[in-house]
Amino acid sequence: MAAITSSASYGSARLLLGDEAAKRIHADLKDDAMRHALTQATIKEASARWAAFNKGVSLYQSHPFNRPETTQPTIWTDGRAQLLDYAPDAPGYPVLAIPSLVNSYHALDLLPDSSLMNGLADEGFHPFLMDWGVPGEDAAEWTIDRYVLDVLKPALASVTKATGRPPILLGYCMGGLLATALAALNSQNTQALVLLAMPWDFHTPSKAQADGVAKLGPMFQMSAKATGAVPTDVLQTLFFSLDPTLALRKFRAFAEMDMAS
Repeated sequence: MAAITSSASYGSARLLLGDEAAKRIHADLKDDAMRHALTQATIKEASARWAAFNKGVSLYQSHPFNRPETTQPTIWTDGRAQLLDYAPDAPGYPVLAIPSLVNSYHALDLLPDSSLMNGLADEGFHPFLMDWGVPGEDAAEWTIDRYVLDVLKPALASVTKATGRPPILLGYCMGGLLATALAALNSQNTQALVLLAMPWDFHTPSKAQADGVAKLGPMFQMSAKATGAVPTDVLQTLFFSLDPTLALRKFRAFAEMDMAS
């Protein structure tokens, strides 16, 4: 690892700590012994964090946990996507939950005792959850229009038919965008619209971040042209760019957890 230079540290410290702290650090690093000590301390800390990260990844990959299989009945399917009923015959108000296309529906139904769907049922609602299934090769040609008009619209109609009244639409993450479009096109068949963690402001305040993501465009195009879709690893790059140290922190924290809990 290269030695830390006073000019590099000054720029970083100024961004993080302000001018006065940066000036003090800059002055300290003019001393060779101080600069060497900081370099060695940085190497030691970085190595320890990297080792903890690798340990966390290894523990995660080797953990024996398997999520229990979903047992909820299906009230509608198009062959790939299906609509799961979490409270059959319940008299409560129907809720149609729409998750992201990127994540599994498990995000809204983690475990029996950690489930938004079960929680809604416990509160007296009649929740339905869209399971997008595993996309086939033909899905590469699908547009947002098709997901809304050919999948969500008939699923919405099936909920209304099964319960006798229009449901509340609940959209999570990207599913919130789909739910918004569905509600706008089917206002007469929508009781209300609830949005959770939905992206709504696409104008990042960070020009550097926006420019960095924009530079990835050619890579996405090449990947899509070669494989017919954007690979998972490439897509993960976008999420990584939002918080580059999140994965490092997450797996270091996982390494400290009780694996039997």
